Amino acid sequence: MKKSRLIIISNRLPVTAYKSGEDWLLQPSSGGLVSGINAWLATQKNFAESEFIWIGWPGSEIPELNQPVIQEVLMREHKAVPVFLNKHQEDTFYAGFCNRTIWPLFHYFPSFVDFSEKNFESYVEVNQLFANTALQIIEPGDTVWVHDYQLMMLPGMIREKLENLKIGFFLHIPFPTYEMFRLLPLQWQKDLMHGVTGADLIGFHTHDYTHYFMRSVSRSIGYEVNEGKIMTPNRQISVDTFPMGIEFNRYFEGSQSQESLKYFEKIRSEFKETKIVLSLDRLDYSKGIANRLLGFEIFLEKFPEWRGKVILYMVVVPSRANVDQYRKMKAQIDELAGRINGRFGRLDWQPIHYQYRSLSFPELTAIYRASQAALVTPLRDGMNLVAKEYVACQIDDAGILILSEFAGAVRELAEAVIINPNHARDIAQGLHTALTMSNEEKAKRNMAMRQRTKRYDVIRWVTEFLESLDQIKEEQDRLTGILLNEKDLTSIRASIKKAKKPILFLDYDGTLVDFFPHPNMSKPDAELKKILVDLAKVAPVCIITGRDRASIEDWFDELPVSVIAEHGIWFRPADEQWRRLKNPVISWKDEIHEDLKLISDRLPGSFVEEKEFSLVLHFRNADPEQVNLRIAGITDELKLRSKLYPIQILNGNKIVEIRAAGVDKGSAARDILGQWNIDFVFAAGDDLTDEDLFKGLPENSITIKIGRSGHTSARYRVSDFAAFRNVLTTIANSSSS
Repeated sequence: MKKSRLIIISNRLPVTAYKSGEDWLLQPSSGGLVSGINAWLATQKNFAESEFIWIGWPGSEIPELNQPVIQEVLMREHKAVPVFLNKHQEDTFYAGFCNRTIWPLFHYFPSFVDFSEKNFESYVEVNQLFANTALQIIEPGDTVWVHDYQLMMLPGMIREKLENLKIGFFLHIPFPTYEMFRLLPLQWQKDLMHGVTGADLIGFHTHDYTHYFMRSVSRSIGYEVNEGKIMTPNRQISVDTFPMGIEFNRYFEGSQSQESLKYFEKIRSEFKETKIVLSLDRLDYSKGIANRLLGFEIFLEKFPEWRGKVILYMVVVPSRANVDQYRKMKAQIDELAGRINGRFGRLDWQPIHYQYRSLSFPELTAIYRASQAALVTPLRDGMNLVAKEYVACQIDDAGILILSEFAGAVRELAEAVIINPNHARDIAQGLHTALTMSNEEKAKRNMAMRQRTKRYDVIRWVTEFLESLDQIKEEQDRLTGILLNEKDLTSIRASIKKAKKPILFLDYDGTLVDFFPHPNMSKPDAELKKILVDLAKVAPVCIITGRDRASIEDWFDELPVSVIAEHGIWFRPADEQWRRLKNPVISWKDEIHEDLKLISDRLPGSFVEEKEFSLVLHFRNADPEQVNLRIAGITDELKLRSKLYPIQILNGNKIVEIRAAGVDKGSAARDILGQWNIDFVFAAGDDLTDEDLFKGLPENSITIKIGRSGHTSARYRVSDFAAFRNVLTTIANSSSS
């Protein structure tokens, strides 16, 4: 049996292509994802190279002439498939929409956001380019894991072509509150959310980001969300929290290596008895570098006894030098560092040791170990692996972490000195707390953080995500049941033709037609009328619906079909008059109607539909968030009433229906079967009322659930009403075959 392959898709490949003279060379890319995946792969003893592929951009524009050679080398040596971008796409997709729109918005810098339509179009175009490349590689049974904000459209694009593929998506940056996300144009919101929800499992670093995402899904595209699940028309999606770890042993052991020790001794020799506060970050406005400089300045003002005894060892790693905000920020940092050094510096001491460069791994672990404090102050961050790396390297317990409350890592590193990075005095106080902390206290805190960081490392992060993806796919398969296929349909057609007295029970809304904002808008269209006329030539058709008889009186009057209305109270055989199957008590109706109207007043966009024997609260057009907050309470309140009155409370598709007790589609169908001596039943529906129908029919009946989500007693499933119309058309055509 062929093993499932893992296909990683990210904006960048684990190697970067660059030109040296006339040649194109490849060098390893940095980043937590690359090292994490490689570390996980190293633990998979039976994971052959042929079972792993990485798809991404090689990092620079490569002339078309050189692309075949680069492509061949990447696949042969790195199991990597490149997506080639031209200079225009780099500027409008990566530097444009990714870094000038999504990045600032998701990090709560709305004033930096560029709402360029041209850049968004490029974002869609490049995501489609990634999709086209992936679709050439993907085989049945593969697992696809899409990463980060550059490719939010990609899961949906792949899902459109490969309906049953196992797809995961992970966002490595924060997901903002809906109030921030809604600053995007509405169509962009919808496109991004439809894209991400193409995945089966969607992962975030923190519970907050998970919650914010689910709220945005509900508000922007109206999907029902509940306890970590999103219900789409076709399937159930899982959304969960997976805090990314680091390769713990690499840092813990690396800080004790001979090469690291050489740098460590050099640093301690240079600064001797001086306390070192480490500031290490990529150049980015989300990191709060200027804020920490101001905090350090206030620290030196407020605690003058530390002058000459402490330095801020500040390393800023170059990044995105072509973006205006980054150039301005670099100038601001240079100016602040120079001002503070000029204000407090002496011949024998400079308060800030400033470097604008990258560090080698031995240098990095050495400065982590040598620092008495690490100042990690992002204004907003997805996780912040620097904080975890620092903790892993504290083998001597000489230092303590000072951490922003807005870093994703703060949930796991609660023993750090927690500060608000927006307030310079808070940073200053945090520095004083860290530098005056006893060795015993530091050791106690570091032990707790180190053990937690070791337990939930990056290998566990990868493992848990992929295991959760397998679980949600298995759950989807259980919920989906058996999809109706051509062989099944052929058998059903033969059974209908063979039967002496067959009948077709068909629900209406969601089964024969799509849902509409208002019930009166869903009249049968010409296509449906033709299907029903043709179908009636093959077998008697009975529309079985919760609608009242008055609203559908004219809809089916000229069609050769029977109709059961209000879930089984009224019955009108084809070409005959209405007759009542049940005579329920409705003395409760007026009082509950008043209650529902009050509820509707508190839920803008909702309305109450009054039927002869039931009441329906429709909330399809109401604000999804208000619905989520109120609907459970509304249902509970009505259920209390059901103890006083002979009523049933039914939660349907964007409705709550209150109907007389003892009335359901199943009992109505059984009445008809007994009267007409039916010997073959075909029934289809999409919601809970149709489950009553399925359960009430003989065991040999053919029952079909419309939609892929939700549990069902039906034997088969069909994806949606349009697909079911195709099924009915095929059955109708059997009369001429």
